[in-house]
Amino acid sequence: MEFFNNVKNKVNSYLAERKSRTLGVILRYYHGMTQWIKENQKLYVDEGYKKNVYVYAAINAIARSTSSVSWDLYQKPMNPNDDLKKIYNSDIMKLFERPNPFESRRTFLYNIIAHLHIYGNAYIEEVSPRGKVPKELYLLRPDRITIKPAMVPGKGTVKSYIYNFNGEEKPISSDKILHLKLFDPDDDFFGMSPIQAAGMSVDQNNLSKSWNIDILNNGGMPNGSLSTNESLTEDQFESVEAQMKEYSNTKRGQVLILQGGLKYERFSMTAEDMGFVNATKMSAREISIAFGVPPEILGDSTNKTYNNYTQARKAFYEETILPLLELLEQELGHWLLEKFGYDPNLMLFTYNKEDIEAIQEDINVKWEKANNSYFLTLNEKRNLVGYEDIEGGEVFMVPNTFTTVTDLKDLEENQQQEIQPMAQIDEQGGEE
Repeated sequence: MEFFNNVKNKVNSYLAERKSRTLGVILRYYHGMTQWIKENQKLYVDEGYKKNVYVYAAINAIARSTSSVSWDLYQKPMNPNDDLKKIYNSDIMKLFERPNPFESRRTFLYNIIAHLHIYGNAYIEEVSPRGKVPKELYLLRPDRITIKPAMVPGKGTVKSYIYNFNGEEKPISSDKILHLKLFDPDDDFFGMSPIQAAGMSVDQNNLSKSWNIDILNNGGMPNGSLSTNESLTEDQFESVEAQMKEYSNTKRGQVLILQGGLKYERFSMTAEDMGFVNATKMSAREISIAFGVPPEILGDSTNKTYNNYTQARKAFYEETILPLLELLEQELGHWLLEKFGYDPNLMLFTYNKEDIEAIQEDINVKWEKANNSYFLTLNEKRNLVGYEDIEGGEVFMVPNTFTTVTDLKDLEENQQQEIQPMAQIDEQGGEE
């Protein structure tokens, strides 16, 4: 009893400092109860990622696009108007470029995103000597992780993560693990896979393909039955059965000749009646929606939602990839900064938007608009594309001549001065 009273007192003390009553209910209920990952996780891999081409293509597109973006470490300016200062050759960058001897940055990030979208969870373990910065980072398989909840002051509601393999359990302290997860409204500890939301569409898509395969294996003919009004002897029945087997195995597509009043009837609907083609298209589009990947990105031209590939690609980056990168910046970037002793309020570990061509196209358009806007001063143009003011920048750049003036009224005077000599020349030429 004394042990449980101590636990209760610690929980109450912890919650009193943070003014949270709902968290107390959760901790009191889950304390000491191991949380197991959902049993259907294996189905997400087998029936989703491994068997469905749309799920595989969607996850591959998201992971490939996210992992292709490089990262850098910056020092935040004291003045909000100043630019970020890039830090070169930092320890955090060296680790991130080669998290462990077996993976590069790109492979590591690819696997993180793939785990997130297959399982709804991703677990990163940092390996470091006691009291020192991380030396290696490893990604753990989510289907082997269970969670031990407990109140850990300053560290959250997880005491340890238990890695299960081949009957062995390896507990890992929660301060060594970064747990990334997608939102699940029914679970306090684990995330939800997009495959779960698209589960019925995935099943429908898989079953429609399996049905088509069965038809092809049957020589392109749906299954049916032979019937007759006459009674067949055992020898006749065996003879007819043998003939049908021979027809199915060696004579598919040939004319079937029936004797003795035998009739062939189909007892399954045709592909047109069942609408399998339309069902396959609809389920494929629903899978694309669940993952936030336009069909054009997956190479599906029949389910087009944008006028061209460029628009689809831009929407894909803006609505799916950028939010994922922001998540990684806030979670993974912040976690690594703290592990290396950096103050997240003073430093920023983030991705490079310049690596994203779809976003770079918008930046180029903004530059072109700024460059062609003669009604803006030079400093206003610089501010528009993210640069600071410069001395003498309060001037207008006039198109064609690019005459430097401090006021647009000066331009009119300059133009009048240029017109007058030309008028005099015209008058002299007229007199001659």
